[in-house]
Amino acid sequence: MNSQMLLDKLNNDSISNEELILGLNAENHHVIGLTFYKIIDRKYCDEEIISRLVQLSSLLKDRNFYGPYQYSHIAVSALYLTEHEEAISKYHEIFEGMNEDDKFFIDDFIKGMKEGEGVAQG
Repeated sequence: MNSQMLLDKLNNDSISNEELILGLNAENHHVIGLTFYKIIDRKYCDEEIISRLVQLSSLLKDRNFYGPYQYSHIAVSALYLTEHEEAISKYHEIFEGMNEDDKFFIDDFIKGMKEGEGVAQG
C-alpha cells in the first residue's frame, strides 16, 4: 500500500488495526507520525507493532516530529500509552537508558496525552 493510500486511510479512520504496521513501516514520516496517534488512540498493539516501535525509538532519534518532540519520543510514549503489558515492559527498558532531556519530553508527551491535551498531529 503506498503512502497516499495509507494517509487517506489514517485520515478517514478506515485503516484496520492489522494495517497499522504498514504505517509504521512507511517511508513517509508523516504517515509514521499519524500511525503513532492511531495506535495510541486505539490502544492497539501486537508483537510486530511493539517490535517496530522499539526500532523506531532508536532509528528516528534525531528527527523532530512536532515542536521539541522527536519521533523517538513519540515511539517510546506509544509503548506506554497502549497500556499493553509487554509494550510497557519495553517502554521501561528503553526509558531507563535515556538521557534526562529525552525522559522529560517523553514524560511531558505522555502527560499531555493522558490529560487529553495531546499535541497537534504533525
